[in-house]
Amino acid sequence: MLRMLCFACSLATSTAVFAGQAPSLEAKQTHMSSAEAAIRSARIELNAALTHRDLQTTARYWLSDVSTTGGDGSLWVGRDKNIKGFTEIFKGDSFVSGRRTPDNIEVATGGPKEAAEAGVWEWRERVKGQVLTYGGRYLVMWQLVSGKWLIRSELYVTTRRVVLAAPAASEPATRGNPTIRSRRTAAPPLDSSVRRHGPARTATRNAQWQQH
Repeated sequence: MLRMLCFACSLATSTAVFAGQAPSLEAKQTHMSSAEAAIRSARIELNAALTHRDLQTTARYWLSDVSTTGGDGSLWVGRDKNIKGFTEIFKGDSFVSGRRTPDNIEVATGGPKEAAEAGVWEWRERVKGQVLTYGGRYLVMWQLVSGKWLIRSELYVTTRRVVLAAPAASEPATRGNPTIRSRRTAAPPLDSSVRRHGPARTATRNAQWQQH
């Protein structure tokens, strides 16, 4: 009888402990989901900023010591360096569009204070009447600072390069969404003159290539 009474007390204690922990675990899962939602929402805003060449919105998500490794392996360190680079990109006529599409966002456990966003990127520019399209994989490190998710670092790896011939004169291309109707050929390999997340500045090598 005494043994049964002890077992019943033990079971009641375990149930009470589990019941006390359950809300905590549920709250944690809800917090993780809200973190991922916040980062995905930020990505939508950042993609829109690229479309509209909105540097102010883009820079708002950068930490002061943000670092960006472009698709050509070049490195920009610091918000000021990144702002300078994107200013040159946006004021030029060659930039067409840029987009990052996340396929996975992993939020660190035990916080969360950091998150990893991984996905596919694409960048387009015009060179000598043609549209160069570059793309590949990317990884972004986010940090939670004062309740807001900000970018600590970005890494872009180029895995594909394509040149899309410009449309006929009767079918003018629209900025940010060029019409594609002609031939497709392999693009020239990247070199140090080709910009960051894909090209965003006319490269001399590419210009010479397209004259042939």
